[in-house]
Amino acid sequence: MTVFARMVVAGATLAALLAPSAVGAEPAPEPVPVEQLVARARADNAEAQVLLATLHLRHAIPEADPAKGVALLRQAAAKGSLPAKKLLAAAALKGTAGRPDPAAARALLRDVAAAGDAQARVMLAALLLDGSGGRKDASGAVRLLRQAADQGSPEAMNNLGALLLTGGAVARDPREAFVLLSRAAGMGHAAAQHGLGMMYLKGDGVAADGRLAADWMTKAATQGHAPSQYNLGIMHFTGHGVAKDPVEGVKWMVLAAANGDAAMRARVDAKMKPVAKALGAGLVAEGYERARQWYMLKAK
Repeated sequence: MTVFARMVVAGATLAALLAPSAVGAEPAPEPVPVEQLVARARADNAEAQVLLATLHLRHAIPEADPAKGVALLRQAAAKGSLPAKKLLAAAALKGTAGRPDPAAARALLRDVAAAGDAQARVMLAALLLDGSGGRKDASGAVRLLRQAADQGSPEAMNNLGALLLTGGAVARDPREAFVLLSRAAGMGHAAAQHGLGMMYLKGDGVAADGRLAADWMTKAATQGHAPSQYNLGIMHFTGHGVAKDPVEGVKWMVLAAANGDAAMRARVDAKMKPVAKALGAGLVAEGYERARQWYMLKAK
């Protein structure tokens, strides 16, 4: 998948879909014994099949078997269960029971999206933008994202806002992007907070404002968003939008490397080499200690 498709799908991973509300089943007042759940699933109860499948996929029961979980989802999906189809689509994308099958995921997600599921619309839009499992359909993806955004999906707002900023799939419109990203950022969406911070940092579609850029970057950084942590580190090195504090900058760089991918670690390494030389070992060590303390506080 392209970088953008991975960004879109990231908010709809299999793990996220396994939440009770995502599979369409609210937690029972009292836990149902697994034996009863197994009996109901064998009796062809679709809801029980979905719930038992989630236990297998989560490795939450003895002798958990993701392949059995997928088989249960297929049984429930054959009876028309939309939660089963959505989970089955996520499993198909991941390749839980074999090789990834984006074409199968597309077919499943079309059914769920047509029924009005916002999360399925976001997932399907990613595949249409990327061309995974079939032809690319940018206009169809944008339509799905607009529908999901209208339903209140912060993931859709963020992804549509990102498209509007870059252009290509849709005409570039920084003003609408700002509105969408502001809504999603206000709902706590880290990538949207980062996007909004970048708009303020660059003055793209809004008056440049280093302080507001730092505020939004900080909100995203405290959620573990690596690109925001990296940018916040640079801002502390330069004093742009924040009080200049190179030690604090080292802290955020360390966190960005810990939370980011290989490319982010390479960026941090390249940036830190001259910084470490200028600061000296003592101040760099202090930055590492601040990062360690940050992690400890987040773990509480």
